[in-house]
Amino acid sequence: MNNTRIDINPEPFVPPVRIIHHLELQVINIELFKRATIMVSMFDELGGIIENKCLYLTKEQYDLWNHDDETLVSLVLAILGYTKNNDITL
Repeated sequence: MNNTRIDINPEPFVPPVRIIHHLELQVINIELFKRATIMVSMFDELGGIIENKCLYLTKEQYDLWNHDDETLVSLVLAILGYTKNNDITL
């Protein structure tokens, strides 16, 4: 069978619930003194990827960063509405 499109009556799709266990951050672009782009990867407890999301820091957010890792982590968590689990040590 070739690739075939089949129109159907609209049906809701609710993906299974997965719990985000940890994040990984990667700075993928910086425009000095202007803005930055951060890739946030979200993982479940077993390390399976749930989602990748690009965050675009505004000039105001960029100015708060000061290129300190902990400040960036706090800023990203605030933007996403997450809190850091300080009980876990690596």
